[in-house]
Amino acid sequence: MIETGLWSALVAAVVAGIVVRLLRAKVSKETLAAARISGHTVTARRIEVVDDKGNARGIFSCDQSGTVLELYNSDKKLRAQLGINASGESLLALFDPNATEQAKLLVGDREVSLSLFDSRHNRVVLSVYQTKDSPGGMSAVTVSSEETTMDLTVINGIAMATIREGLNTCVSLMSVKGDITVNLKGEPAIWESAKWYRRMAEQGDPSAQLILGIKYDRGERVPRDATEAIKWYELAAEQGVVQAQYILGVTYHQGRGVPTDYPRAASWYRRAVEQGDGEAQNNLGAMYEAGVGLPPDYVNAHMWYSIAASRFQPGESNDKAITNRDSLAKKMTPTQIAEAQRLAREWAPKPEPKPK
Repeated sequence: MIETGLWSALVAAVVAGIVVRLLRAKVSKETLAAARISGHTVTARRIEVVDDKGNARGIFSCDQSGTVLELYNSDKKLRAQLGINASGESLLALFDPNATEQAKLLVGDREVSLSLFDSRHNRVVLSVYQTKDSPGGMSAVTVSSEETTMDLTVINGIAMATIREGLNTCVSLMSVKGDITVNLKGEPAIWESAKWYRRMAEQGDPSAQLILGIKYDRGERVPRDATEAIKWYELAAEQGVVQAQYILGVTYHQGRGVPTDYPRAASWYRRAVEQGDGEAQNNLGAMYEAGVGLPPDYVNAHMWYSIAASRFQPGESNDKAITNRDSLAKKMTPTQIAEAQRLAREWAPKPEPKPK
């Protein structure tokens, strides 16, 4: 994950340069509101900053889709974009003198990605990606040259390294625990990764069981099969894999490939929430509030919403938990709210013991 301090320093440096340019530039007549450059205050939905020749060198816009600042060179070519979209994601994109994108950094609530491009050969030369939305989270790095591509992907304790050179491919799968390693060579191997995950899963590796469940759930290189997916999810979940427990909760809660079963959904959510999964905590709170699969209980619902909000970074998931909690509070007595707050303060995660 890219450190927040590094991102903040980068943004600060870019913004500092932008401010200097704004204070030295002229504001075009097309602004939608008055601008006081001398007073260092600008109020507008769209501002164009032009040079002495009347060429636009910067465009600042703000609307429902987000806030964006674009910088141009003297040839009217786009060189940089800095913005925040409506979802709160921050974007920085850099372009070459021909306005071809060369680098992009995206920082969101649940993911971070960095890409560097080679426009001459029309390919990505470096890609770094991390997300919390994939079960267990996913980290991936890709480095590419004219002849060779190297990939490293880590999902919940399973690392997959791939090196492709011309028509030859070498694939390595390894459990982070270090107890299982599989090395393969030959182009077909990369398309058969599911069978190697199966080999590890059948030996009892819970991370491989989770990934195999995901593959059957999504139909990735195997036929889509909800029954087979649930089988592997349950094997992983029984070994304490919180992501598998949460997925099973959602599966039975929403009836994804199986009949809806609220009590079973609540049971799997409960195991995941005790280990600290924020999404499961929010969903269990909703079940307590609605009395679905559980007896209605506003105190428990409020408690789990509060705990969920504390587990999330600022962003959409955090806002959802806070909104749910505050909306529910309007239906509760002060005594109930005080009790829910006490329970939330006293709660602590209880990770399940790992299998030997």
